[in-house]
Amino acid sequence: MDDKREAPEITMHSKVFRWLDNFWYHYKWPTIIIAFFLIVGIVGFTQCTSQESSDLTLTVAVGNPDLSGEPLQVFSDIMGDLLPEDLDGNGAKSIALAQFSIFTEDELVALYTYTDPETGEERVQTDGLAGARHYNTERIQSLQTYIMTGECAVWIISPYVYETMFQDRVPVSETAVLGETAFYQYYDAVKEQLPPDTMIVLTQPVMGYMAKQENYQNAVDYYHAIVEFSAP
Repeated sequence: MDDKREAPEITMHSKVFRWLDNFWYHYKWPTIIIAFFLIVGIVGFTQCTSQESSDLTLTVAVGNPDLSGEPLQVFSDIMGDLLPEDLDGNGAKSIALAQFSIFTEDELVALYTYTDPETGEERVQTDGLAGARHYNTERIQSLQTYIMTGECAVWIISPYVYETMFQDRVPVSETAVLGETAFYQYYDAVKEQLPPDTMIVLTQPVMGYMAKQENYQNAVDYYHAIVEFSAP
């Protein structure tokens, strides 16, 4: 007969669990704080390495789906060409594009409203709407955190985002309405992606990457290159 395998010692496992429980009881908050700063450090490193591969960061926070594929490339190329100069000296002007799709309640309801083919009545897909609301809240929280990193000073945002997250909350230097600029009138690819009431916002430097005077001045020059654009 094969030798029977010995059962694991319960007392050994109990000691481990007791040690972990005791450790968590005494070092819960130090552990949480260390983990928090470790995550912040990783995010900061990622942002720094991302910044090295582009000249400047532009953030877009509107209610349309995220740009992807060819429309993303076209939009990024247009926005990169507007940079006054090649800031990193690599021979090409390019921007790092940060995107946050944030919807109003009316926009969410409209997205999940359909016409019943049998009755012709408008109905709301409640399960889908509930999930979209939750996801929208998560994106709002992510944007609020991102604003505080100081990574970006030039923003293309919806009026809703401006009113709920920037106005009277974030130090703002200048604002303009996209549809009133020659830049918007000239580029059809931009019109296709962004409504005319979209806002261009220049925030003041508070901390992070934009706290450095040279970096912020580059952002100021970029903002004015957009709002003061004249067709060639």
